[in-house]
Amino acid sequence: MAFDKNRKFTSCVFCGFTPRGKLTAEDLFGSSLADQFPLEREWRTIGADGTMVRGGGPITRVAPRVLCLECNNVRSGKIVNDSLPAMLRLIRGTPHQIRPDDRGLLHRNFERMGLITDVMTSNCQMTAKSRAGKDYRVSAPFRQAPPHYSDAQRKEWIFERGKLTDMHVYIGFHSGVLGLNPDVNTVDYAVLSLGIATEPRPPKKVLTTIGNLAVCIWMGEDPPSVPSSFRDLAVDQNWDWPGVVPHVSYDDFFGLYEQDPYHVALIRLLSDPERCQQVEAYSRQKGYSDIPPALAPLFKQMIMQATVARALWRRGA
Repeated sequence: MAFDKNRKFTSCVFCGFTPRGKLTAEDLFGSSLADQFPLEREWRTIGADGTMVRGGGPITRVAPRVLCLECNNVRSGKIVNDSLPAMLRLIRGTPHQIRPDDRGLLHRNFERMGLITDVMTSNCQMTAKSRAGKDYRVSAPFRQAPPHYSDAQRKEWIFERGKLTDMHVYIGFHSGVLGLNPDVNTVDYAVLSLGIATEPRPPKKVLTTIGNLAVCIWMGEDPPSVPSSFRDLAVDQNWDWPGVVPHVSYDDFFGLYEQDPYHVALIRLLSDPERCQQVEAYSRQKGYSDIPPALAPLFKQMIMQATVARALWRRGA
């Protein structure tokens, strides 16, 4: 997901306050968590068209200016800090029992991430100047739909701990290289199926990896069918991390994306154990998930085959 680096917001997206000066920068992962991962390399993630998008600095430091000082330092900051111990245990893969109180703190922090991502991938407070910028052109369809949650819902959530009944959070343990360089991607079904979203509340899915933690945040009336290797944070029972549940595979994680040619090819490439081992070894060497040069021609060929297959399917449909 390509964040709008220079996009201007005039009022706090949580409380609605309009400060005299600039809004403050809110770290998507939270500054206290980002401090634990002082990565010095570029972040890389998959853009709206399925191609790789790069940005300066680690994605844990992506910080859009969307909050007033009070919401940032007090309200949002408390959510991040309260969930930090539980979050770090998940990210580091520390074996432990996840109890309901920790799940409640984690769920609220992921709701915070979901709400900010929802705003950043919408037309919320979009200006003509923003539409003329490079960031808008990179993923314009994702900026043309309204946010899934309204200003009133975000305000109730931050002040009154309002419930987002149609936001669902699922987590899974991934022991591969997905989270070597944390990333965040969004899948907006109305955009992908219609070209431009026209529904007032299109269902939206946010996929996140950081360390050993894989997360799926779903915003929509009907939650998706997620692989059995993911666990619903809202389930009211104790369970172990990582425990006896299957580890999230590449197929499980990338299968949650809209099945564009890039992701179809990625699943096919990684389904072969030998090729998967090559990708993991190269990625660990580079410090971020990447395709080794020896496999690049094959991967491009797979993308082309998936592109042709998709075009034939659409023609037949």
